[in-house]
Amino acid sequence: MYDESIEAFIFDMDDTLVATSAIWRDAEHYLLSRLGAPWSERLAAQYKGMNALDVAATIHREIGGLFSLAECQNIMRERLLENFRRMPPMTGRHWRWRLAVRLRRSPIV
Repeated sequence: MYDESIEAFIFDMDDTLVATSAIWRDAEHYLLSRLGAPWSERLAAQYKGMNALDVAATIHREIGGLFSLAECQNIMRERLLENFRRMPPMTGRHWRWRLAVRLRRSPIV
């Protein structure tokens, strides 16, 4: 259901506004551990900047193993969602001001 009080959604998955790299790294490690493979910088470099489904697809292609592509994507997605649900809410005047600065792309004094 649409909440009319929400004026915008921002998707920030690269630590620009919200520190999310630990959440992503955990999901990568989790999927790899389920496949019985270690995390490596070489593998991570192949999927840097990709969305969750493409990260899982790259891991599946490179590692193969126990699960189908769809299962790998579901494992990755569910772990990310679980981790994001645990994040504390981002509230407060300071947060809104910083967000406004980013959205406007001009300094606010």
